[in-house]
Amino acid sequence: LGDALLAGTRVSRLDISGRGTTAQHTLELALDSDRGTADLGASGRWDGTTWRFGLQQGRLAYPQLAPWQLEQPLAGELSRAAGLQLAEHCWVADEARACGRFAGTLESYSGNFSLTQLPLTYFSALLPHKPGLDGALQARGELGKDKGGIARANVRLDSTPATLRLPQQDTDESWELAFAAGEAAFTLVKDRVELLVDLPFATTAGGVNAKVLMDRPANGDWLQGRLDGELAVLWPDIGPAASWLPEVDMLSGRLEGRMQIAGTPAAPQLLGRLALTGAGATLVTPGLVLEEVNLELSGQPTGEVRVAAALRSGGGTLNGDGVLNLLERTAALTLRGDQFQVMNLPEAQIYASPDLQLAMDAEQIQVSGQIDVPRAQLR
Repeated sequence: LGDALLAGTRVSRLDISGRGTTAQHTLELALDSDRGTADLGASGRWDGTTWRFGLQQGRLAYPQLAPWQLEQPLAGELSRAAGLQLAEHCWVADEARACGRFAGTLESYSGNFSLTQLPLTYFSALLPHKPGLDGALQARGELGKDKGGIARANVRLDSTPATLRLPQQDTDESWELAFAAGEAAFTLVKDRVELLVDLPFATTAGGVNAKVLMDRPANGDWLQGRLDGELAVLWPDIGPAASWLPEVDMLSGRLEGRMQIAGTPAAPQLLGRLALTGAGATLVTPGLVLEEVNLELSGQPTGEVRVAAALRSGGGTLNGDGVLNLLERTAALTLRGDQFQVMNLPEAQIYASPDLQLAMDAEQIQVSGQIDVPRAQLR
């Protein structure tokens, strides 16, 4: 099979071949697609009720990432009565090692996994500008479901102290953001879920910290489970984010907030405040220098998020306020300005005084009002 579209994946080659009898046979699979490649080779035997197999070779590769190789042959069984049985086995990619086992059916199962020494550089190719990343990830977990249908899961992710390096414009020096050792944990016990995240900065105060609890309701619909949690964010200097924004030359400001998480997954509520204060930015194409930028998002008990913004450019001002409804994906915003500079180029100096109302939903954006141009100089 070649040049096919399967479940949204472009497959350029799929070769499956086999030799032997039901009592003793070999199988080989080779796949090339836009999402990666796979090369697998297995041997097996069928005794009428159970297929016993051994995966002798395995290689999984994804675009721009180091491939994963099966470290040792994997032994397994598949039957209607016992389901799938996978013995302990490991895959390796450079220094990283991922191991696991599984046994059971969809009705009752158990398994565990571990991941050691996965370097953060593994993900560099997937990120904009291919930043430098030092540090490593480790993970371990177990999951299962008993015959009564009660599921359980316990997953923990740990990161070593790490450093993110981003290139800066007009200099050979990289900007660095150092993180202390971080952790994340996910626990499911019967009808209760708990998620914990702690990712602190190493050299400055701040980081990301979150704790969320959720109980499954009596009807079993997780989307209606009650949320109870908190999210705290502190980034004393957002300047390095300019490296990720192609139209931004310089950036400054402080991002800080604390949000209470309530409601349900189907209708979440964010109660609290997230604010960007004392910010500034230089925009490349229009040649603008934005100053005294302040933006605040405040969650309301109604489920709406109020927005308030203020900034200066070329001595003029621009203010905005409005309401976002995340559940309904609607927004109503008002923008008012007084001689706010919108273009600062040698061939054009333009100032505007807008008075606009914006109404947005999932299908359209409606804009009403007027824009006065009190000053403009074209060369």
